[in-house]
Amino acid sequence: MLQPVQDALKESLVSALVHVPVAVLLSVVVSYVVVSVIKILRSDQTEFFWGLIKARRDHQLRSLLEKVKEEATALSALVPLFNFFNAELADLIADLSERPDSTSERITRLYNAVLAGVTQATRSPGFHRAAILLPEGPCGTLPLGLTRSLHFSSSAQQGLKFDGTSIPGRVFNSGETYYCQDTDKDRYFQRNLHSTHTYRSFVCVPIRVRGRNLGVLLVDAVPPDAFSNDDINLLHVFARYAAVLRQIELLVEYSVGEVARHANEE
Repeated sequence: MLQPVQDALKESLVSALVHVPVAVLLSVVVSYVVVSVIKILRSDQTEFFWGLIKARRDHQLRSLLEKVKEEATALSALVPLFNFFNAELADLIADLSERPDSTSERITRLYNAVLAGVTQATRSPGFHRAAILLPEGPCGTLPLGLTRSLHFSSSAQQGLKFDGTSIPGRVFNSGETYYCQDTDKDRYFQRNLHSTHTYRSFVCVPIRVRGRNLGVLLVDAVPPDAFSNDDINLLHVFARYAAVLRQIELLVEYSVGEVARHANEE
């Protein structure tokens, strides 16, 4: 049915090259293209085009699988760790309704597991410290404090605060990851005058849920430029676990507050 139409359009196109104005010529060309596309989509040639799309996707998948195969040793070590977190989070959510009194202890244990996982899973050289920085101002605002930390001194846990001019504060406000490759050269880095150790590089990853910034995951290292792209990608995974924990923690705090409020009203 389309063949006579296409033949007629071909004849019109030849005639237009000599006699028809440019606007009409363009309309004829467009019509010819449309009819050709319709014919292709109704023919077996469609399979060819969809095959090209599928081949491209298959190539992307093969590339990803090859990368996984190259790093199979590291990945095989991480899978049990992530399975542990997934199982613990599922149990924690179940406890919210069945045993809410036990959730606080489990949340603390999982926070500590996240920090331990961060320091062990990154393959950058040197000794690492890790901290979960949460806002201490009213209604979840700055400054940030070391709410949970690993390998930080007790004085740092109590005294370190990060306002909006600090790198962690900037990450909290912007919701974007920041990699300080060398503290001696980074213009935003604010040195702690009371620090007894030197850490030349660190990464700050936002802890986010649905676009809302809940805190910052901070990991540092002694040598400069110690973190690879793979390390930073891995830190994003741990930050997501921390985000789920923080959301559950806020839910528990809200529920406890509501129970106390209703008790006082009675």
